[in-house]
Amino acid sequence: MNQSPRTEACRFVAVSGPPFDPFTVREGETCSIGRGHGCDVLLADPAVSRVHATIARRADRWLITDRGSRHGTRINDFLLTPFEPALLSREDLITIGPWVIRMSCGAEPTTSSGSAMIRALAAQGDVPEGDRHVTLLRTDDFGRLAEEQLTLILECAGALSIESSMISLAERVAESALRGTRFQHAAIVRRVGGSEEFEVLAYRRRTSAGEVQHGAPGELVFSRSLLRRCAEGQAAMLSKENEPGYGASIAELSIASAICVPVIVAAVLDCFLYVDTRFVASSAGASAYRFCNVLARLHGLALSNMRRADLEQRERAIENELRAAREAQRLIAPERDERIGALDLSARMRPGRFLAGDLFGTHRLPDASLAAWIGDVTGKGVEAAVLMAAVQAHLVASLSAATDLAEAVGRVNRFVSAHAAPNRFVTLLVLILDPMTGHAWCVDAGHGLAMLRQNGETSRPRLGMGIPLGIDPDFSFTAERITLEPGDAALLYTDGLVEQTCLDGSEFGSDRVQRYLEGDHADGGLDDLLASVERLAGTSRWEDDVTVALIRHVREE
Repeated sequence: MNQSPRTEACRFVAVSGPPFDPFTVREGETCSIGRGHGCDVLLADPAVSRVHATIARRADRWLITDRGSRHGTRINDFLLTPFEPALLSREDLITIGPWVIRMSCGAEPTTSSGSAMIRALAAQGDVPEGDRHVTLLRTDDFGRLAEEQLTLILECAGALSIESSMISLAERVAESALRGTRFQHAAIVRRVGGSEEFEVLAYRRRTSAGEVQHGAPGELVFSRSLLRRCAEGQAAMLSKENEPGYGASIAELSIASAICVPVIVAAVLDCFLYVDTRFVASSAGASAYRFCNVLARLHGLALSNMRRADLEQRERAIENELRAAREAQRLIAPERDERIGALDLSARMRPGRFLAGDLFGTHRLPDASLAAWIGDVTGKGVEAAVLMAAVQAHLVASLSAATDLAEAVGRVNRFVSAHAAPNRFVTLLVLILDPMTGHAWCVDAGHGLAMLRQNGETSRPRLGMGIPLGIDPDFSFTAERITLEPGDAALLYTDGLVEQTCLDGSEFGSDRVQRYLEGDHADGGLDDLLASVERLAGTSRWEDDVTVALIRHVREE
């Protein structure tokens, strides 16, 4: 869309690989990532292609596209098909070369009770000298599980397989950690980006009576030294037993013993399983370390499976939704090549990978004039297709009943304002042409995507510009008069044409469209234009719906 009453931004933070500053992508932007100096995000590594991938937000959806990179782009460790946009969701992990980047946007995670998680939990007084009392544990230190712990692990594995969210998964692991050990506190903690701040995804504590209860995240004070060492990718243990110089900073936290185990997903550190006791050291011994290590591995596998299932479910839902929407588009706005009086009219539509909201149509009015329109509906899928069909039907009725074009568009605007969902609007450009003379009236309701070729000169006129339909029901539109002489042409299109990303990461752009209309290619029809876009993009898959119409006043023989 060309304008929107609402924007949204998303932050992308490196969680693995060489350090670089987080970057933000906003509504309507296309962010190019690669090692080429023209990219918005520069990643200088031989495993990164010059233009490796692009990230964009289109119609309420975040999309990532691998631009034919040599070593590929992955989401949650799943390799993307080159040039085929894929949906992104909050917490997705994007792998590009040696970097793993987490997508972070929207609302913060919530517990099952709905209370917001907190950030920046400082380990009060916990300073680096405490690292002397942290011991890294090797995998072969763990040995075998006790029978009771093995039973709990099998029970937990079954429960984790049916959890439906990251938070419920974390809560289940934290509770199991206390049930299988003698520790007093258990939490799933995650580092915020590459900072020294952490967020708590789940927290459980054991009461003096031995019961396991929910704990408020704000109550948890933990050893940052332990987390810092565990971030190296190995389980770590902290204990003051037989340590005469235990460290005043850790003592102030009342931590008697603690262990921290990394939760690894697709070879990337995702979060930590943290358990500790206060005042009196746990006598659980090595069995606790073994149990927490296995539990963390189960957690990582469950997170990986959950993200895989979520990605597959997203794809299926979108494909089913768009299949119905595209069928509606095909019925409402079929492709055409026809002669109407002295005018040649051609129209083409190409469905986008994840978006479906373009509209196009023509209608002969009682006075033999020709109405033609093009537009774009915000939203996606069936919802956008239903609004598109309703707008087309109401427009036809209004054109037949109204005394002039501006009044007809005003009627449709009031209809959309009254019936469309909040934050849903429609851009629309309408022409009423005399098929014999080429004289026309035009109203542009926020669409702005039209070019004229008149007397050999090409321009991008402002044709009775107004705001999109559905924003202000009382807006007064105005119509502007234009004339297409023999040899002149009008090209109408939607934003998917100019926003299609090329192999070099740039958009196809309006300048290329203008050069097409200026040359002789326009006389060859629209197929040449679409083929040119697909050739520069390196794919026949379109990121957004594309609709383009060409109206030419044919020269007299």
